[in-house]
Amino acid sequence: MAKLYIILILLISLPGFLTAQYDNIKFERLASYEGLSNTQVRCIIQDSKGFMWFGTQFGLHKYDGYSFTGYFHDPDDQNSISHNWVMSILEDNAGNLWIGTYGGGLNKFSPTTEKFSHYYHEKDNPNSLCDNYLMPNGIYKDHNENIWIGTQNGVSQIIFSQSVSNPTETNFINYQHIPNDANSLSNNMVWSIYEDDDFNIWIGTNDGTHHKFDREKEKISRIVINQDLKEKLGPKWNQKEGDETVYIGQHPDDSKSILTIATNKYMYKYDYNSNKIINFYNQLADLIKKNNLKIINDIVIDQHRSTWVATNNGCYFINNTDNQIFHYKPKSKDQKSLSGYFLSDIYEDRQGIVWIGLNGGMGINKYDSRTQYFGRYKIETDTKSYISSLFGESASDGSIMWLGASADGLLEFNRKTKQIKQFKGLIHNITSICQSPTNSNQLWIGTIGGGLIRFNKQTGIYKSITYRNDQIRRSGKSNINESGDETIIISLLFDRDGQLWIGSLNGLFKLNIQTKISTSFLHDPANKKSISANDISIIRESHYNNEPFMWIGTRTGGLNKLDHKTGLFTRFQNNPDDSLSLNNNYVNSILEDKSGILWIGTSKGLNMFNRQTNTFTSIMDEDKLLNCEIQSIQNDKNGKLWLNTSRGIGKFDPNTNIMRIYSKKYQRWAYYKNNRGERFYGGSNDIRSIYPERIRRNRFLPQ
Repeated sequence: MAKLYIILILLISLPGFLTAQYDNIKFERLASYEGLSNTQVRCIIQDSKGFMWFGTQFGLHKYDGYSFTGYFHDPDDQNSISHNWVMSILEDNAGNLWIGTYGGGLNKFSPTTEKFSHYYHEKDNPNSLCDNYLMPNGIYKDHNENIWIGTQNGVSQIIFSQSVSNPTETNFINYQHIPNDANSLSNNMVWSIYEDDDFNIWIGTNDGTHHKFDREKEKISRIVINQDLKEKLGPKWNQKEGDETVYIGQHPDDSKSILTIATNKYMYKYDYNSNKIINFYNQLADLIKKNNLKIINDIVIDQHRSTWVATNNGCYFINNTDNQIFHYKPKSKDQKSLSGYFLSDIYEDRQGIVWIGLNGGMGINKYDSRTQYFGRYKIETDTKSYISSLFGESASDGSIMWLGASADGLLEFNRKTKQIKQFKGLIHNITSICQSPTNSNQLWIGTIGGGLIRFNKQTGIYKSITYRNDQIRRSGKSNINESGDETIIISLLFDRDGQLWIGSLNGLFKLNIQTKISTSFLHDPANKKSISANDISIIRESHYNNEPFMWIGTRTGGLNKLDHKTGLFTRFQNNPDDSLSLNNNYVNSILEDKSGILWIGTSKGLNMFNRQTNTFTSIMDEDKLLNCEIQSIQNDKNGKLWLNTSRGIGKFDPNTNIMRIYSKKYQRWAYYKNNRGERFYGGSNDIRSIYPERIRRNRFLPQ
């Protein structure tokens, strides 16, 4: 009689149980031993050759991806930088760097000569720089290659000499506050400069006012939106001196008349045609207030149109897809979190890497989305079990996944809602999960110690189906006995005819799930056309040219090919005297690629099988990273192999023979690929996901 169970379903709300992709991103910290002389980083840029430049409170630094080169003020060298406190950097079209300092005026650096030219404020010269104290990100280049300088005492525009006799002469036009003149700056401390799509220059000052510079009239207009802001903020309104406009820019999804503006406390979108605030980031303002935050220091809108906000209490990330806000800050003992709270600058390079300058901490952190193609779902249970098997619903949007946990049985989670259902009745270690091809509500589950289980997803009812080994051994065909000995099942697979193949440590079985009649395939020492061993490790069906073959891996008997038509097996085993044989008899994984090549992973490495010659090539990469156990093999659309090995998860390129390791190793049976190409791997307390197509080669290496 069938054993019928009603399983208690636990619905768990998961703040912290399931971690979304952006909720746990990893930062890399650049260490001081690489040559960074000061950890108070004020500004960051990437030059046209690919080098990164960092301005600190003690010198200018160039980074080539491996080490830093420092440039410091030397009072005995007139060609050195004028001051060590670097506040802003800009590259012009000629490849020169313009460097603003705090107390030493403006510098122009020639990468060819590695010499600095200096430009200072001269008290009696109205055509000189308006102040020697430049502001953070205080150098801006407009569409005409004019350079604008923001200082503590106004804005300067560089006027380059048109004189043939004196081509190096440089003058400045200065714009400053003039008392009782509404067409001058309202405040001389300039925090931001930006040119919009209509070629207007916008200037943000220390009093929260932003100004529009009309090129034709050479006139500055003060934009007053205090009343509009007051209405948006309500009781939060407290505009005063010190609420500086730290950022003015444009979001690529907005129309050209809409600016994104941030003061040190608020961020909003402003339409300069209507002189109205059209969107106020209330949620960000609430988070700032909740965290006692006083200063927004910088903003970057990245290539994915998401917004990064650097503050003195970590970083806020606004996801462009759903406007969800994530807060990143240092975490105790987590070397992949931010290394400090006070973020002074944020910058995205051409490759999409986000660089963060800190005022303290380790100075520089970076976020590289190319190393974040592994999404992470953290799983915490009382039993601390590992994820032993995975299955996703390919017919859905991929948000529903089923997993077997070693001590918690069957789990269902929704990646979108962050909820999980825990089925406490299924307490066995689950090794394999697959879905019936004729009933999408039906899962078939293989376990260690619990045999085969059929589970209804809608009702939570399951039937435990076990095999009587003595009955099976007496006859090739037998009725399924629904009580009796427990069976250790390692692998399950539905073939193209809807038959369920069951690989156990007691033999191979084919089950007709409609008639409940099974066919057994057992090792017979007297029959070389029987399966080579009963300890089945993996089952795969051939899809190459509609061949009627099943490929079966074993733990001690190597690889087997079963011909559906004849019911006979062909064995492929290791022969120490034959270099063209399988390199080891413990077969963990099998993959048939679209060209028909069979890839076999064993406890000793990767094999490639030639169908024409029935021979194997043992594959070894240049760095010998494949000299290890290969636990699973998957391929991507570019023909690369994704391997879960005893060294970790890596990508092998058969064309270049290069293997790269990207992550720690995961459980041997817990892997799955959905219909969108996303891969999943189960670990000791988490699930990793990866999109191979998101990995990009760095095309902007320093030259």
